[in-house]
Amino acid sequence: DDMINESVSTAQIKAAILAAISAYENKTFFFNQRVSTFSTVAAQEYYSSTDLSYIPDITKIFAMSVTNNSVKTPVYPVGFDEIEAIQTTSATGLPKYYAAFKQQIRIYPIPDAVYTMTISHTYKFAALSADSDTNAWMVDGEEMIREGAKRRLWLDKLYNKNNADACKVLEDEAYD
Repeated sequence: DDMINESVSTAQIKAAILAAISAYENKTFFFNQRVSTFSTVAAQEYYSSTDLSYIPDITKIFAMSVTNNSVKTPVYPVGFDEIEAIQTTSATGLPKYYAAFKQQIRIYPIPDAVYTMTISHTYKFAALSADSDTNAWMVDGEEMIREGAKRRLWLDKLYNKNNADACKVLEDEAYD
């Protein structure tokens, strides 16, 4: 409703909203943080959406732990290449390290039993497609996304840098 202008189509507005969301979805906000758990499987090294539906949508892992006999132990992040270098003999045991790679989580050593893994992370919401769709971006982040979408429209479609700059000020205030 803020962009009443015959030069801007509904499709362009939708695209601008999705672009504004995309610009922020890898950042941390209270509404895109989550604590999730999944269970390991003995002899399974990689974990994906079949193990925890959110894994492909994780944008940042803050912490991971493994629970064994009611004791929680940290699992530390390492690069995929580090696990690749040390995982030469299919070592098994209590997980100590993890790497996020290709929308999966790789664990080292390979679990030798069922353990509960707890992850604190940020994640991407399902993409909006229908006009009636909503998620936290349209509620908790609404002002920031609205001003970001307007800024894109003023800059990319209506070629008005002054109005785009004004929207950027409001977008930054909402972000802060």
